[in-house]
Amino acid sequence: MFDLINYGAPKIQIFLLILLRASGVFLIAPIFSHGSVPAQFRVGLILLLTIVLMATIGDSAIPAAVSIAELA
Repeated sequence: MFDLINYGAPKIQIFLLILLRASGVFLIAPIFSHGSVPAQFRVGLILLLTIVLMATIGDSAIPAAVSIAELA
């Protein structure tokens, strides 16, 4: 189950990366960026998507980047 309180720093970093990527997609998408969609709905949907993706990733090993070139 999703337990944010007992997560370590790597899990929180992954959570924030997924959150930022999902928020970028939802805030730029034409359907969700329209003014008639309430901000609370967008934020809730972004958080829900982030939680679902974190549960899907689980404890899979995500390799750490050794250098800046690997991040590009």
